[in-house]
Amino acid sequence: MILSFGERKIQKTGYSFLCPLPATWAKNAKLDQSSRVNIEMLEDNSLRITPVLTTRQDEKGTGAPIIA
Repeated sequence: MILSFGERKIQKTGYSFLCPLPATWAKNAKLDQSSRVNIEMLEDNSLRITPVLTTRQDEKGTGAPIIA
């Protein structure tokens, strides 16, 4: 299934280009302003953006993954 979030305007800052991520996607992925994403360029020049899962200590201190 493909969901379309519409067009986004590219912004330039310094030597980088920025593109806002859809808030619905970010909330669904449990992202906040300190979260990280992985960006991959596919063979057709499209981009794949995936959340980077962080590992924090759980309540028992076992280091079990907790999605940030």
